[in-house]
Amino acid sequence: MPHLRQRLALAPLRRLAKLWPVVGLVGLRQVGKSTLIRDLLNISNFVTFDDDDSRTDAENSPKVFLAKYARPFAIDEVQKVTKIFDALKSEVDKKRVPGTFYISGSQRFSAGELTRESLTGRIGTLRLFPLTLREGTSTVNLDSFVKAMQRGGLPVPMFLRDADSRRLYWDSWLETTMVRDLSRSYGKGYDLDFAWVVLNEISGMLKQGAYPEISLFSKDSRKVTRYLKAMENIFLVNRLPCHPAGTGRDFWLMGDSGLVTHLLQEKCRSEPGTLILARHFIYNEIVGSLEYQLKKERITYFKSARGEPVDFVIGKLPVKIISKSSGALGWDEKGVAGSMKKLGSSQGLLLAPIDKSDRLSKKGISRMSWLHFS
Repeated sequence: MPHLRQRLALAPLRRLAKLWPVVGLVGLRQVGKSTLIRDLLNISNFVTFDDDDSRTDAENSPKVFLAKYARPFAIDEVQKVTKIFDALKSEVDKKRVPGTFYISGSQRFSAGELTRESLTGRIGTLRLFPLTLREGTSTVNLDSFVKAMQRGGLPVPMFLRDADSRRLYWDSWLETTMVRDLSRSYGKGYDLDFAWVVLNEISGMLKQGAYPEISLFSKDSRKVTRYLKAMENIFLVNRLPCHPAGTGRDFWLMGDSGLVTHLLQEKCRSEPGTLILARHFIYNEIVGSLEYQLKKERITYFKSARGEPVDFVIGKLPVKIISKSSGALGWDEKGVAGSMKKLGSSQGLLLAPIDKSDRLSKKGISRMSWLHFS
């Protein structure tokens, strides 16, 4: 069954459970967090605060609630009962045993001051990313890559064969995310209509092949920034900062390429749409791999004052995604070469829809397959 596929996050979660009394798993709504903890880690004492009775029970008396369950004990959507964090702190401070509690949520635990104060020094947290190409299919080639980037890595839509069913799924998913999750993340003063305006403007930028950044929004930049940060806290968007050696502002990527397909609609099959989908999917492949290795390396992009952006910088390595499988690549190669000079890098990558990699020049630039990080 698709939802019981092995996840690369399983091994690092087990490592964290040997070190920390509280193990946290966060990620996008319906990315597979509860399945991973309950079914793959086999934590049988499992409750979710999506359940009204469990949530009310925990709100009324969090310490009594925790005492009812044997250890290890897992709580899903834990952010819905903030009182539980102090109760967890109290239990851990009485007896610090690694792997006692597993908590998961669709919001960053660090987003709230109460959460930070309660769990600092007591929790090891991992982010679960959408299914990678290798998690989602046993056949790794360009065809499976294109199919995966169009459907995204959320387990349900990834394995829905019917496009109309995927559209209905994403419509419902977005409604729940915008009405419930984003409201909780933003807090007092949340304006649902304004949130939809922000999302629709992001969609418009993507349809035009643009990199979403704050100067392109039509509304007040300070207000838009607050909504983008709230979206980031629930993993609806990912912030991609410019490398310090560059001159650009923060870019914003959507949390899953399948959602991008939904937003782009018919534009997803154009050349700009294909590049945008590849950018989103490859980003999750890269950062997911680093996360599961427990490496906290920050991915950036690079932009000079005059040049086109280079999609990603990993350490000092510039990576640019292109749609050409053959022909002249002078302009793209020039952009990567310029970023290499600024970054002090001896290597650069152009990722293209090809099966075999090749060396482009003596400049240290290689053309690799879109599959390179998969």
